[in-house]
Amino acid sequence: MSQNWQQPPQQPQQPGGYGYPSQQPQYGGGFPPPPPPAPQGNVGLAIVAAFVAAVIAGLIYGGIFYGLFDEDSGEYVEVGYVGLLVGALVGATAGKLAPRNVGAYIAAAVFAAFGVVFGQYFGIALIISEYNPMAPGVMELFTDHFDYLKTAWEDLEALSFVFIAVAAVESFLVSKKLGG
Repeated sequence: MSQNWQQPPQQPQQPGGYGYPSQQPQYGGGFPPPPPPAPQGNVGLAIVAAFVAAVIAGLIYGGIFYGLFDEDSGEYVEVGYVGLLVGALVGATAGKLAPRNVGAYIAAAVFAAFGVVFGQYFGIALIISEYNPMAPGVMELFTDHFDYLKTAWEDLEALSFVFIAVAAVESFLVSKKLGG
C-alpha cells in the first residue's frame, strides 16, 4: 500500500532571467550582521563629573548672586539665565561622558537642581558674612550655623523654585541632546 514518493527533479535556474536576480547576495545568505554596539561611555565617571560640574556651577551662581545684591535696599536680583547655564553645564558633562544612558541624565538633572540650591546658599552666605560685621565667615556659616542660611534661603521668592526646576529640565534636555 505504500508507494515510494519521489520529488520531481528540479530544473537548474538560469541566471539573469526575467524576474530573477543576476547575482546572489554576497554575505552568505540570511540576515546581514548587526551593526557594532554604540559606545556607552563610563557612567561612574559621568556621574562624578556631573557632580563636580554642579558644585563649580553653584559656586559661580553664588558669586553672581552675591554680585547682584544691592546693599542700600537690602535686596537681591536673581537672574534665571544663570539657572539655565547651570543646567546646561551639568547636562553637557553627563551627555558627553555617558552617551545614551538615561540614568546619567537623571542624575545630572538632580545635580543641576542641587547646583542651583547650593549656589543660592553660597550667595546668601557671602552676603551675610560681608554685610553683617557680627556674622561668622562663609565656611563657619556652612558648618556651624547652617540654620541661619536655611532661614534666609526659605525667605527667597517663589520664583527661585522655578529656577531650580528649569535647571533640572535644562540639564536633562542638554544631556539627552548631546548624548544622542
